[in-house]
Amino acid sequence: MLLRSITKHVKEQNWFAVFVDFLIVVVGILIAFQITNWSEQKSARNDYDLAIERYKAEIDANLEALDTLDAESSEVLLQVNTAFDVLLACKDNAENSALVERGLNRAIGTFGLTLRNSALRELTETQHLLAQQSELERQKFADIKYLMDVFLREADYLETMPLHQRLQDNPIISIGASEQRFVKYSGVDFSRKVRKIKLSLPLDQACQDNALIKSIYTWDRWQSAMPAVTRVLRSEFETMQEWLEK
Repeated sequence: MLLRSITKHVKEQNWFAVFVDFLIVVVGILIAFQITNWSEQKSARNDYDLAIERYKAEIDANLEALDTLDAESSEVLLQVNTAFDVLLACKDNAENSALVERGLNRAIGTFGLTLRNSALRELTETQHLLAQQSELERQKFADIKYLMDVFLREADYLETMPLHQRLQDNPIISIGASEQRFVKYSGVDFSRKVRKIKLSLPLDQACQDNALIKSIYTWDRWQSAMPAVTRVLRSEFETMQEWLEK
């Protein structure tokens, strides 16, 4: 309809009307462009808001994982430390032997740290989400991603180092009877039968075994540093959580 009007006005050489028609076309295009641009910006902002919500949920999940690890590791560390002190005291009796063997069985394995970071990676690696962020936001997300990378590598080191010198490889350690162990991990039942280890020598002789003492020391040295890692990460997550709520 507008094109027909322009053609008519050109034929009539009504240049003012042609100018008005042309102005209407230009204004219409500009309005359509602005509406499209506004719609795209709104969609991009909505994507960003959803990404932030996913990251908030990820922080909550990670804080819950830290709670679980702290509770489990504090119990294990206490039992192993108690066993180590009793072993070094070198006093042989039934109670002390039981404490040492309980600690030895807790020190067979190690506990580690696994956290979620997919939402954070999305915020730090997706271009259209980065475009929605202020300089401060980009720096905040980049900083916590760097810190997580550093401390998760540290946690992996603390988890694997004690396994280089396994207690069960010591000649004075023997394998005992099996028992049912009830374990749940991420809501999944991993209960199974396991065989306990035990001392094959009386406690007052086992306490003289330097290899055994060094194995427990290695385990304790690295695993006892895990709570420091979780404290730092917890503090950073809680600080980020507060900042996101502002």
